[in-house]
Formats: sequence, structure tokens, C-alpha cells
Amino acid sequence: MAKPKKMPMGIVVLSLLATFAGIVTLVWGARLLGWLVFGAPEIGDGTALAGIVSIVSGAILLAAAGALAAYRPWALLLTQIVAIVGVLNAVFTIFATGTLASGIGQLILPGLVLWYTNREDVAQAFGLVRD
Repeated sequence: MAKPKKMPMGIVVLSLLATFAGIVTLVWGARLLGWLVFGAPEIGDGTALAGIVSIVSGAILLAAAGALAAYRPWALLLTQIVAIVGVLNAVFTIFATGTLASGIGQLILPGLVLWYTNREDVAQAFGLVRD
């Protein structure tokens, strides 16, 4: 019988964070589409499009969370792509706000995710590096 792989703790944390973010994003999308109404509904000005984008984003996050927990190599790549987008967003925030503090604050989490997902032990856990 094959010995089960031990999942790195950081992958467990990333999977749980992606699950939480996916659920929150799905609820937000449902709210923007008017499926869930808390107070006065928001209508017009592209809220339906934003709701659809949120629903799709939430579904992708939930799929990525499940794939991370199942050691799917594409989930690791998707996590890295999302982290790169987060780093770019932080750089744009620095230029848009003119404050370094805002950009650095937004850079911390995606930077940590990029660093962690590029470690050799994480790549081995996903079968991307031979032992």
C-alpha cells in the first residue's frame, strides 16, 4: 500500500483561504445580481456585469481550492498567476495613490504566496519535481 503524501501546511492554508474567498465572492456576486438583497438593491451602472464576474471568480476560486487540496499541478500554476496579478495590482496601487505604504501593504500577501509556491518542497508535493 502506498504511503499517503503529507500535505505542506502552507497548501492547507492556501486551500482554506481560497475556499473562504470563493464563498465570499459568490455571495457578493449574488448580491450584485439581486439574488440576495441586504437593504436597498443596487441597480444599474454595471452591477449585473460585476455580479457575473464575481460569480465566475468565486467558482474559479472554489475549483482552485479543491484542486490545491487534491495536489493538481494546474492549481499551483493558477495560484502563482493570481499572485502575480496581485503583485501587479500592488504596483498599480502605488502609482494610482502616490503612497508607497498602500502598495507595500497590498504586496505582502501575493509576494509571500509567490515565494511559497516556488519552493522545491511544494513543487515536489505536487509532483512537479522528481525526488
